[in-house]
Amino acid sequence: MRRPDAGQAMARRLHGKARSLSVAIRLVSRAGRALSKIGKPPETPVGSEAATSDAPAPGPMYRLRSTRALDVDAHAASLSGWEQRYDQLSAGRFCGGLTEFWTAHGQVFLEQAGRAVRQSCRVWPDALWFGIPVRHDGTRMDGRELPAGAILVRPADAGFELVTPDGHEIFGVVVRQQALAAHCARLGLDIDWPRLQHAGWLQVGEAARERAVASLRGLFMALPGQAVQAGLALHAEARREIEETLLGLLLPFVVCAEPAPGRCAGQARRRRTVAQILDHARGHPDWVPAVPELCERFHLCRRSLQYAFEENLGVSPAVYLRAMRLNGARRALREGAASVQDAAAAWGFWNLSQFSADYRHFFGERPSDTLRDAAGISLRYPRRHA
Repeated sequence: MRRPDAGQAMARRLHGKARSLSVAIRLVSRAGRALSKIGKPPETPVGSEAATSDAPAPGPMYRLRSTRALDVDAHAASLSGWEQRYDQLSAGRFCGGLTEFWTAHGQVFLEQAGRAVRQSCRVWPDALWFGIPVRHDGTRMDGRELPAGAILVRPADAGFELVTPDGHEIFGVVVRQQALAAHCARLGLDIDWPRLQHAGWLQVGEAARERAVASLRGLFMALPGQAVQAGLALHAEARREIEETLLGLLLPFVVCAEPAPGRCAGQARRRRTVAQILDHARGHPDWVPAVPELCERFHLCRRSLQYAFEENLGVSPAVYLRAMRLNGARRALREGAASVQDAAAAWGFWNLSQFSADYRHFFGERPSDTLRDAAGISLRYPRRHA
């Protein structure tokens, strides 16, 4: 078995040699040359690999799938195979996009969100997720802001929370843990699984993050568009090239990246406090607490309460709880509430005219528009927006 220093040396060589955009395009261009071998898809789209793989395949393998969403819940649901719940945090009409494709052993996607969002996420079973931000933008994971040059990592059995700003973009690479382990074993490399499972993020440096982003952009651009449009299956040679490219891209991260520092006792205590408040708020949707009530109920001073929310969520408790209630009212409308007034009252909005104004400012449409769309009623006249 290769010594750790030898593994690190190999990873550095891979890091400098195979992560550049030109290498990614050259590797994937072989997939394009394999178009001459493309035919009608077999009954199982990925051939014998599909029969032996335990990975879920909710999307078509080796074919790009793109979606656009004007609602944060629809956007959360567009990523196939994941358990997700999103809350919009900043005002304005939401617009999100997702481009993804599946391989026999994993999933790759580019996610874009125009508005700030709180995301509660869990990846599909037996998988390891690497999140590679397109740029350093102040994203928080489980209450801690990512430093520059960090990539995210979480296993399937650990849910996590992200708070992302306006204009957030992130590449996701999800790989079956068995496939990654087998790939590293072929190269004589060991994976420190406990570190990956508990790290939260890995410090790889801005240069390495930018190379990974460039490689993934090249991969998406070089995938043969005509095969995607025609709905044809890639030949086994092209599939292998894509698999090797993705697994090779992850090697420097799993071998020699530095894990995130541990959370201090004060940070852990503040995170527990925020979680307790949010759990209580979800259980009492019409609860509209003032800051003094929050301080009294959870035994905090005003300053500690403010700091706990700003550290973990980036906003004050009043702002976040109001956004949470507005998102809840929107879901009630989209799920077929009897009336706007019923949805508003269920989430603690008793002044209907003020609720309508706040809702329109936050989501870019009137609550009656949301309810009408949910009921499938086509409008005779176009909507009027301020």
